[in-house]
Amino acid sequence: MTDTLPITVVIPAWCSEAFLGEALDSVLAQTRPPGEILVVDDGSPGDETREICAARGEAVRYLRKDNGGPASARNLGVAESRAEWIAFLDADDRWQPEKLERQWAALQAEPEALLICTEARLIGGSREGELRRGGGSPALDLGSLLAANPIVTSSVLLQRRAFEEAKGFCEDPALIAVEDYDLWLRIAEQGPLLWLPAPLVDYRVHASSLSGAERFEKGVARVLDRALERLPDEARFRSAIRRHRAVLARDLAWELLEKGEVVRALRPILQSVTLTPLSWRSWKLLPKALSAPFRSA
Repeated sequence: MTDTLPITVVIPAWCSEAFLGEALDSVLAQTRPPGEILVVDDGSPGDETREICAARGEAVRYLRKDNGGPASARNLGVAESRAEWIAFLDADDRWQPEKLERQWAALQAEPEALLICTEARLIGGSREGELRRGGGSPALDLGSLLAANPIVTSSVLLQRRAFEEAKGFCEDPALIAVEDYDLWLRIAEQGPLLWLPAPLVDYRVHASSLSGAERFEKGVARVLDRALERLPDEARFRSAIRRHRAVLARDLAWELLEKGEVVRALRPILQSVTLTPLSWRSWKLLPKALSAPFRSA
């Protein structure tokens, strides 16, 4: 029998019946299984989530709480966990069978790392099969993480002590959908992160609304504001954050322009040009705005 790893897998679930079974089966199929699997039901209506967990037997521990969002569900899962390391898996994603084994081997070679993440392959939507990178060259560190968040939550394996020192996920509703990025930054402030360049996670893509895109931009901006409050006033940090804000503004502007929301796109266009006045990627938004199909309010 294969020895289990000192890892607890925490899976937050809310109305996830369509995919949860597949996610759990991908954990149960690991070549080096975790010592514990916790599913935290974040107040889903009905009993389907409980039944899906029960069908996998004693290998899966089911917890239920009142609805409070993914941050509170993950925090409860970690608080109830027993292992030294925590792996997160969203209920609509899945792992490749060797995911934990390869991450654990990489950590043994880099014992100072507090967190390890991997690439992810997109499933669902028009971008099926594309890779989402979990890091880059030369390293995934605080500076590069301030400039962009390439970490897929379902790829993360982190040291429980580092999670507790960072005080877990922020449960502020303003950070919903970006609370993971906020935590990765606080982990990176403690010590090194490790990137494993292998697509060991299948990351499910869902259609996002325009209002969701604007909320995401505001959420990330808040995360960056919080980082500025904690970090020393260094030029490299300010520069990285400025680049990240410009990219967020550009991405939002492009999405608005594609939908004919020219007036609403003016703010992020101006913000992008102001933040990175020498970037051709910012200036190319102006002719795009002039040629975009206009939709009246």
